[in-house]
Amino acid sequence: MPRNRYKNPPIIEAICEVRFAGVKRWDVIAPGRMYPAISHIYDASPEALTQVRVLRDPTRLQVEQDDSSDRVKFVSSSSSQLAIAGPSAVSIHVTKPYPDWENFRPDINIVLQAYLDIAQPTHAERIGVRYINQINIRPSESININDYINIGRATPMGLPTKMTSVYHRIEHQYEDGVQLVVAFATGGSDVNPLLLLDLDVVHTGDLDLDRVLEVIDNLHEREGEAFETLITPTAREIFNAETGSA
Repeated sequence: MPRNRYKNPPIIEAICEVRFAGVKRWDVIAPGRMYPAISHIYDASPEALTQVRVLRDPTRLQVEQDDSSDRVKFVSSSSSQLAIAGPSAVSIHVTKPYPDWENFRPDINIVLQAYLDIAQPTHAERIGVRYINQINIRPSESININDYINIGRATPMGLPTKMTSVYHRIEHQYEDGVQLVVAFATGGSDVNPLLLLDLDVVHTGDLDLDRVLEVIDNLHEREGEAFETLITPTAREIFNAETGSA
């Protein structure tokens, strides 16, 4: 079941990550060989990702910066699209405003194909589709998560009923072993409170390369079903509200 279309979709970031095994060709110049195939999407200059290591020293904290990292970030000029490629993984990101799956999926396909052509892995071993949502909730002295998310929990007897901050994480597993990680947390300010709903659907296990996109589509479908199952009518009203003029 796909997500419904909303006037004000709550998605602030969507991520697809694939981890590979048996990579044959990846070195510090591999990202440069990959870039021409994706430069029409990520038209800003690629950036090397610096790794920072904390070294053990009994007398002082020592931090070492490694500028030789072979992970590179590709970014669009609008900064709303991002891809990160490294020796064993590639991730594709899009931030608000989310363009919809029909537009995001082709970018995933293009980046994956560019990575496969250069890195030449033997198979995939982990695929994740993750959506981070922001729900702008009503200001209140006490937070009631059940107004916005169907989590089926109440404050146990004997505890204060006033809830001022919430963080919760639940891991579910489908019959075929696919994992759904649901996390939610409150944030924002007293005047503009918000609720973050983070859904991550993960397939683990060796997978032939020609099935990667098929699995990505399946994980996306499950994420949409989980999202629509979790949100309440109150949340849907927020997503369908008309935006005010600035």
